[in-house]
Amino acid sequence: TGLHKGNTVFSGTTVLTHSSGPTSDATPQAKPPDNGCIAFVLRTGFGSSQGKLMKTIMYSSQRGTGNSRDPALLILFLLCFAIVSAGYVLHHGMVTQNQSRYKLLIHCIMIVTAVVPPEIPMQLSLTVNSALLTLYRDGVFCTEPFRIPLGGKVDVCCFDKTGTLTTDQIKAVGIVSKNELTRSTAADDKAALGAAAEAPLDAQLVLAGCHALVHVDNSLIGDPLEIEALQAVQWAFTKSGDSAVPKKSNKHNAGIRILYRNRFVSSLQRMSVVARIEMNNSEVAPRVLVKGSAEAIRGLLTGEVPNGYDEIAASLSRRGLRVLALAYRELDKDSALLRPSRREDVEKDLTFAGFVAFECPLRKDSRRIVKELIYSSHRVCMITGDATLTAVHVGRQVGILSAPTLILENRGENLEWISAANGRVHEEFRADGIRNLRKSYSLCVSRASLDSAASRDKSVWQHLECFSIFARMSPDAKERVLLVLRDRGFHTMMCGDGTNDVGALKQSHVGVALLSSNNQPPATDISSPVNNNAARRVSRAAPKIKTLSASVVPKLGGGSQKHSRSAQNSSSGTGPAGAEDPVAEMRQKIQELQQALDEDSNVLVKLGDASIASPFTSRTMSIEACVKIIRQGRCTLATTLTMYQILALQSLISAYTLSVLYLDGIKFGDRQMTLVSLSMTAAFFMISRSKALKDLSKERPANSIFSPRMFMSLCLQFAVHLISTIYCVKIAKQWLPEDVEVDIEGDFKPNILNTVVSLVSSAQQVSVFLTNFRGRPFMAGLLENVALRRVLTFVLGIIFICTSGLVPDLNNLLQLTPWPSNELKQKITLVIIGDLIGAFLVDRILHWIFPPKILELEN
Repeated sequence: TGLHKGNTVFSGTTVLTHSSGPTSDATPQAKPPDNGCIAFVLRTGFGSSQGKLMKTIMYSSQRGTGNSRDPALLILFLLCFAIVSAGYVLHHGMVTQNQSRYKLLIHCIMIVTAVVPPEIPMQLSLTVNSALLTLYRDGVFCTEPFRIPLGGKVDVCCFDKTGTLTTDQIKAVGIVSKNELTRSTAADDKAALGAAAEAPLDAQLVLAGCHALVHVDNSLIGDPLEIEALQAVQWAFTKSGDSAVPKKSNKHNAGIRILYRNRFVSSLQRMSVVARIEMNNSEVAPRVLVKGSAEAIRGLLTGEVPNGYDEIAASLSRRGLRVLALAYRELDKDSALLRPSRREDVEKDLTFAGFVAFECPLRKDSRRIVKELIYSSHRVCMITGDATLTAVHVGRQVGILSAPTLILENRGENLEWISAANGRVHEEFRADGIRNLRKSYSLCVSRASLDSAASRDKSVWQHLECFSIFARMSPDAKERVLLVLRDRGFHTMMCGDGTNDVGALKQSHVGVALLSSNNQPPATDISSPVNNNAARRVSRAAPKIKTLSASVVPKLGGGSQKHSRSAQNSSSGTGPAGAEDPVAEMRQKIQELQQALDEDSNVLVKLGDASIASPFTSRTMSIEACVKIIRQGRCTLATTLTMYQILALQSLISAYTLSVLYLDGIKFGDRQMTLVSLSMTAAFFMISRSKALKDLSKERPANSIFSPRMFMSLCLQFAVHLISTIYCVKIAKQWLPEDVEVDIEGDFKPNILNTVVSLVSSAQQVSVFLTNFRGRPFMAGLLENVALRRVLTFVLGIIFICTSGLVPDLNNLLQLTPWPSNELKQKITLVIIGDLIGAFLVDRILHWIFPPKILELEN
């Protein structure tokens, strides 16, 4: 329950400070041999706090897996063609019986292995590895590379608030006292925040005394919010660990001495301290000092709740501020509550002292990144544990909310949509009306309201993508939201920075963790100011280290008697008074310089960081990592699908060549095959190294090669190539000698039929690349990919030179026969040009008929 966390030592805890507690007859009398303390082991293994975290990481339900469906279906599709082609050859061989059955079987096996491309895993690995290297240079690390293509399929981007969209630096804005609360309500229902240092004494005493801070090595350690509050009221916490005094003298000359603490419990949303109070060097009535959420403190106040309490708390929250209520209770000097007592007895009958407001500034690039994600056809939502109104304000600042906002709230037994602007009821909740509301409003929901809505109508889970803000969400609730979105077919991305995001990071397709311990990306750009500074430090330090090392090393050698004598004199104290050992001085300088060189060293990920559970980790505390991952994911996905389409077309062409054309005695020369194979391999390599474009496009890449546009393009392109090949073979056979015999098992001999098929087949290989490598808008196009353009231009140039017969020696080198007539040469040239244009037009017409996938976003 968390009630005894303050009295529990967790594994890995470093004890910073301690004090002896009261003893009783139940206190163990045995003394440990190492003079330590005796403790009871409550939980071990996966039952411990860190063990539960590791269990969530390792055994999270329904973990995401790589997308192997497309490659499997593609291989199955090509296998069908391979089996048909092999069956055709086998049937022909068994009927004619002009070939040994052993060689016939070997050739059928060769057809199957050639048509099903073994290059698919290798080509995919090249593409993913190229994306991995690019992400590493951008400061993003990936432990599950198969998720990179999933980044290109992301539909919904979810973000935590504190530490992700906003910084984790907390700033005290001010305090609203009880008196100011009444005046502000009477005026315009907006709280006038006053400086914390000028707040009434009651509020200052709560902030200065109600905390869990400790002094360790002259440093104040604890919650950053409590440290900021103490600094804001200009009080100091003494090193004794139980007293607080003002930094500047005031008219009250007050002081606080803490007797005991009831530490913060998340389920109670408050903490309290019992302390003695001194004013003007004399002790006054002791107090119970309490702070917590506005709704938690409200129920503990004595008498009536102050006028404007709820209105001012809501008003501050609407401004995006984190609001804490301050309260106190005066005790008798001899009260039994001055000794450790039950929380229920201490935290009651409180007097309201005011509200204190904090803010976490937005990160400078959050609004720009969110705007870029929305423009590029992504739904963007926030999943946070903060208050709903605070989340709404931040959502509006970053651009997640662009329309009037409605909040789903429980009001008594009713569940109603409330306007975030004025708190008025808009309409009652109906699950079937969510999508209609989404067209005109931005919708927000808290965990309690979502559970209440689901208990009334479970169909609300079918509309989860319509909500823009999920507030007051526990770690389990965050995980459930991502799980429901994933089960509904959405590809999700979750970005967070804390252990409360672990479950959501694991359930999302693309989980991105931000490391709060590092603020700079890897040093890849030597022109940046940070890297220039580091380079200057290294350049200045390195020569000094070399010089000092050169001067120290000889003196440290065993053969230096002079050094030995000086060392003895120094150790015995017989040296000159005040003289320092020069070797020790040089060692110290070397260590200082080496520390300067190590200032930019990497930070290791520790247990408990969100990065343990996340497949992607960003070294920079910026959500720009999400854009980088989506950019590389779209490039990788588009490249992968392009390769699938190219390999499939080449395999289908090979199936026809190795079956029908093989039975016609058509073969290819070794030099022809070598030239084409090397060129196509180089082209594949250049495609795998395609670079993603900097700007994200509204257009989204196809999710599968079996999408209507890609699959129909694949089939129609193959039909164009097949028709071209059949026509060329038909007209080429007319120029064969009448006495030519088909020798299936014979060696390659150049003839006009082999020449025509070789030229047409090579042109079709180039056509496959030119047609299916579209490049933009996801990666650099053919004009930017210089290496690929040169390879394809080179092969296409050789084809047209050989077709035209301009260089007879080149035709002889490639084992091509001369053209028997200009008529045949012209027909083949026109067929090659028609094949190139026809395949290109088929693909572009289908692209026009089936427009790119663009996710429509309602206002």
